[in-house]
Amino acid sequence: MKPKNLRVYMLSVLILAMLAACQAVPAVTTAKTPTAVISSQNAAQLTAAQHAAGNGSLNDLVWALDGTALLSVNGSGAVRYSSADLEIQETFSFDHPAALYAASPDGKTLAFSEDSYNIYLANMEVTQNACTIYSPAMLGSIEFSPDGKALLGTSMEEILVTLWDAASGAQLQTISGFETAAPVYTAKFGENGKRIIWISRGSVQLSEMDSQELGPAMSHEDFVVSAALSPDGSLLASAAAGTVNGNFMPVIELWDTASGKISATLTYPEAFNALAFSPDGSLLAAASGSKLIFWDTVSYEQVAELAGGDEDIFDLAFSPDGTALAASGSNGTITLWKVK
Repeated sequence: MKPKNLRVYMLSVLILAMLAACQAVPAVTTAKTPTAVISSQNAAQLTAAQHAAGNGSLNDLVWALDGTALLSVNGSGAVRYSSADLEIQETFSFDHPAALYAASPDGKTLAFSEDSYNIYLANMEVTQNACTIYSPAMLGSIEFSPDGKALLGTSMEEILVTLWDAASGAQLQTISGFETAAPVYTAKFGENGKRIIWISRGSVQLSEMDSQELGPAMSHEDFVVSAALSPDGSLLASAAAGTVNGNFMPVIELWDTASGKISATLTYPEAFNALAFSPDGSLLAAASGSKLIFWDTVSYEQVAELAGGDEDIFDLAFSPDGTALAASGSNGTITLWKVK
């Protein structure tokens, strides 16, 4: 072989050897550590992972069913955030301040009313084709069902709720039967989407959506501030005030919904603002002032107490997979709590 050809041959062999060596080195990848599900065992390890600045008013918080987005709604409009980092994905502004408003779990649809009679159903991205629902009776509140398929409206003229199809606006049914001495009430969907929770001052009662059969009345000594139904519907948590060992204090009462009897009474020195069950029902979160308190729903033991910051917390919502807890403050700040 001639010297020139030999040099070319040797250079080719060297290049091939280097390429083979590069291919033999495995690629270095960084595995993403999965986020832990919030439980009784790790609730004390929760930390404020992300924040989103508020606009000075209380937000209604709704998670998208797939957990990828979080919607914040108030009388001015709505914001959809990425659940990963609370970056804004979409905004929607009402032309006029809304008297009633709600966001659906599809992460996109808003229901709002300016006059409490006409409800507009609008996709945040396609606002010009909003569906309109007219209620002959003045409405007190509106809310989407947990699956986003129905919209509930309470009447200001009688103790009655109306359900509409959230896609077409067609009326599905009306539900009544709840009675109260004071003609002041609220009604909302239970977390399992199969029951309505009726609340009037110190009285709470559940009714089945299909049969409209009312369950046992659950009576309190004081006004009920917040109530939440466990995902399986077996337990109702209600925040009010009651007498414990001769002392009148803030309490959370856990009720067996089948019997209407109290399973446990949870106490705390300060009044509660909001309640939320974890998706598996094993953990109850409560907001008291700016603090978060957690109880195990089997042992009824308090498992964590966390300082939430400078704002009072007025709304709590667990993510569908249970890995995050969203909290909104009195100034509209949103905080995502996750296990460290």
